[in-house]
Amino acid sequence: LLLPLLGLIEQTGVKKENILILIGNGMHRHSTLAERIYMYGQEVVDAYRIVDHDCEDDDAMVLAAQTKQGTRVHLNKIFYESDLKIVTGLVESHFMAGASGGRKGVYPALVNTKTIQHFHSVPVLENPKATNLILEGNPCHEEALAVAKAVGVDFVVNVTLDKRLCTTGVFAGALEDAHLAACEALKQAVAIPVEAPYDVVLTHAGYVGRNHYQAVKAAVNAMPAVR
Repeated sequence: LLLPLLGLIEQTGVKKENILILIGNGMHRHSTLAERIYMYGQEVVDAYRIVDHDCEDDDAMVLAAQTKQGTRVHLNKIFYESDLKIVTGLVESHFMAGASGGRKGVYPALVNTKTIQHFHSVPVLENPKATNLILEGNPCHEEALAVAKAVGVDFVVNVTLDKRLCTTGVFAGALEDAHLAACEALKQAVAIPVEAPYDVVLTHAGYVGRNHYQAVKAAVNAMPAVR
């Protein structure tokens, strides 16, 4: 995804030294050099500045917005002050925000710890619409979208993947429109019709089974099918 995108940016006259790849870690640990090479390729790692977001570094943040829910959004200063903001990412079913990608590349990916904690707070997650494949009325989605729109996103490039992690679609354009198009395609691919609930549902965590927190998604995703 990155090499074609970077090539298009440079064709407009933007120099390599003026392009920065900012990794939206949220509260996750920083990336390693080996992980960067695996994800981006040696060519990108050698030619471009790559920075991990650090949610605990308050000096690297700026107060960028305040949501209707009263959340004071402290955002990564590099992103906030950039002349052109392009957000990339994967759109998959998400057990809180309805779907990943789009606005989540800003919030919670690039905010400080306290802001992230609000995104995962009990009042937000207790809402029955804070679940898979639901955007309308979902407080996670609506707050994240409000923040991303407030701080400004010029362009998004999102992809969908199949179970082999092969690209099934590329969705590029305006923040909201491109993400909604990806979500509609996602629903057609991953929603499983269940005529009646079952006493026992056997599932697996797939590639999100890499740690206990991520593996919880498998159980939550199966719950609607359990009697």
